[in-house]
Amino acid sequence: MAILPEFYANNPTTSLSANITNVATTLTVASASAFPANAQFRILVDQEIMIVTAGAGTTTWTVTRGQEGTANVSHLSGAAVSGLLTKGSLSRCTNMVNIYGCKEYGRPYIAQGQYQSVANGATYTLLDTSGSNPNTAGYIDHIWIGTLSSPSYRAHQESDVKIYLNGSGSPDCTFKWGGPTLAPFLGTGGAGFDGGRFGLSTLGANDAGGYFKVKIPFDTSIKVTITNNDTGSAQFFWDISYKLTPTFNIDWGRAKHFQISEVWNTTVTAYANQTLANVSGRGLIHGWSCVFHSNSGNFNFLEGDPQIKIDGEITPSMKWSGTEDLFLNAGYFASGKQCTEDHGTGFYDGAGHNVGAYRLWLDDPIPFDTSFNFVWPAGDISQAVVSSGPTIFSEVYYYLDT
Repeated sequence: MAILPEFYANNPTTSLSANITNVATTLTVASASAFPANAQFRILVDQEIMIVTAGAGTTTWTVTRGQEGTANVSHLSGAAVSGLLTKGSLSRCTNMVNIYGCKEYGRPYIAQGQYQSVANGATYTLLDTSGSNPNTAGYIDHIWIGTLSSPSYRAHQESDVKIYLNGSGSPDCTFKWGGPTLAPFLGTGGAGFDGGRFGLSTLGANDAGGYFKVKIPFDTSIKVTITNNDTGSAQFFWDISYKLTPTFNIDWGRAKHFQISEVWNTTVTAYANQTLANVSGRGLIHGWSCVFHSNSGNFNFLEGDPQIKIDGEITPSMKWSGTEDLFLNAGYFASGKQCTEDHGTGFYDGAGHNVGAYRLWLDDPIPFDTSFNFVWPAGDISQAVVSSGPTIFSEVYYYLDT
């Protein structure tokens, strides 16, 4: 699902029915009957390799020019067009076969540190591959960060993690460390909650440790920093597992850039629609985690039906029957804490009507081609009275292909 498949036919041939310039992105052929009925597939025109990305089954094709080191040149009407299986096709099949099109491949490394004191408001670099391993592609496999001597219990909740890809001077992704790792588990009052993809390994009076397992790809380098947003200096510990792929750049398809849309410490008006993510581009929705803090003494706001609109649709193709239902729970999370790899309730305070939950689409991430809009309504007036909307800490995880 993460990478568009390639299609093949046995010895298909045709010819151009009109001239094309060296910059043309469409071409017309005499016949398409021998070629695959679905894009995408590779063709050879004279000595130039192209990929047909749209128009399969018709005689007008949209093409990506000059593939696999061949030159973009002009071609005359009547030039032979043939389908072919190339080195690029085969490499794509053999090298991208696991999660979201990525083979588990590469030299493993760990970036680690301990007892690193970081002042309030200061930023520290946890990982930077551009120094010792420049111009090398790879991916982060998981991030673990621990804190110690946090004066107001906030270093692990409020610290900002920033990820810089490929030498960029501005972050590709910014999020609160307490979001993806700890948000669904805050308030558990003790150590040990394993969500599979993220979890809370310890939680004390002024210390915490949590992990986040997610693949974050890069083409040449990656840098990860953390900014301490506690009221004073805190100590940080970290292990970041990453792999380098020096022999080739992995084609991640739709999952090239990992992103987080964050709505942090926001009070939502009763019955109002809160936009959790509004994203343009092509990619995959990976998951959602959220902590809901009640301001009305009940869970009535969970009657709201979350919805995702894909590619500009008016009527959402994904609309759940209630908030806890999206998290594969029921009855206002009355069963309390639970944990699986792709969904769970890590924090449940029924008396205070506060809850933290997560849902990940691991095996079947949700694809979008042009955009997606993720909205959560704070209750449903036809179902239950909401006197005061909740405060939420929400993070939507997704990938973009550019």
